[in-house]
Amino acid sequence: MTNKFRKHTIKRSCDKKFKDYHSYKEYLKIDFRNRCAYCNMHDTWIMPLPFQIDHFIPRVKFEDAKRNDLDNDYRNLMYSCPVCNRLKSDAFDGEIPKDKISNPYFYNPVDIDYNTIFTRDEKGRIQSEDELGKDMIKRLQLYRPTKQMAWFLDELKQVYDEIEKRMQLEENSEKRRKLECAHNKIGNVLFRRQGFFVHSFMTEKTTRKKKT
Repeated sequence: MTNKFRKHTIKRSCDKKFKDYHSYKEYLKIDFRNRCAYCNMHDTWIMPLPFQIDHFIPRVKFEDAKRNDLDNDYRNLMYSCPVCNRLKSDAFDGEIPKDKISNPYFYNPVDIDYNTIFTRDEKGRIQSEDELGKDMIKRLQLYRPTKQMAWFLDELKQVYDEIEKRMQLEENSEKRRKLECAHNKIGNVLFRRQGFFVHSFMTEKTTRKKKT
């Protein structure tokens, strides 16, 4: 059994131009539905630790090529969890394209539907049959247990929200009482699992291997 990698479509929402790329962050949150462009983790799960802005074509590379326009180029900005941003780092090779935002080591998450590259198995583990997709899993360490745990939190939160909706519509008092009981139990599990997840996320070792 396989599951979709993500359930939303990424769409750019900003029609303004800013001098400081940090000003785009609120728009990026909307564009990416509060999720990491690469691993799809929701930013809620690691609060208060903030998500970051990743330059798809890395700064060190475009500065060397004297393409500083890419620093504030909205198309080059991605909403990223701190782990994916750190592991992606300055990976890039070759000439910087003049008319598009591309990186030979990663699929552009705005231009490419990641559902065509990645899937999740029944336990939420990220998989790919695509060669570049497999390489991205290694580079970004998408095989890490925390990626699986974040997916589980998503699934649990979806059940929690669905029960809450049913509670609001249920007119039978006995059925509503049972729904409230289930809602409270799932809420408690969700709270405990999130606390464990945050601890795991912040203590997990995610060092990028150096090239030899």
